[in-house]
Amino acid sequence: MHNFRSSTALCQLADFSDAPVRSAWCWAVVALEPSGRLLLPGEARIALNSQAGVSVEVSGVCHRDTFIVRGGGNGRRLTIDRRGRLYVPAWVRRGDIASLIVGTRNVDQTVVIIATSVLDHVGDDLIGGSR
Repeated sequence: MHNFRSSTALCQLADFSDAPVRSAWCWAVVALEPSGRLLLPGEARIALNSQAGVSVEVSGVCHRDTFIVRGGGNGRRLTIDRRGRLYVPAWVRRGDIASLIVGTRNVDQTVVIIATSVLDHVGDDLIGGSR
């Protein structure tokens, strides 16, 4: 192992040694049930104050290709069932969508739900036109 203090190459990595910045978001990929329900990940249930055995009312709004669910506020009233499942709108479960990305931000009780196909677009953007 090289001595960190005397190795020029390793000294350049010193700037990267800070502790990673904690993201405000927690992300999960979740399978969509055939019934159109989505079992929310634990972080999302916590953010929306959902507890096992108790139904919780939340509100949901659509913004472009994203379904946004909040613990309160404006939007269509939805129910998270006693098992932590949420019935998602038809447009979210259209076609051959088998899994969804669920992002949770506890600070403001926000959960975003979007099809995993957005990752295809991100991948295409990242590689640009390279072959």
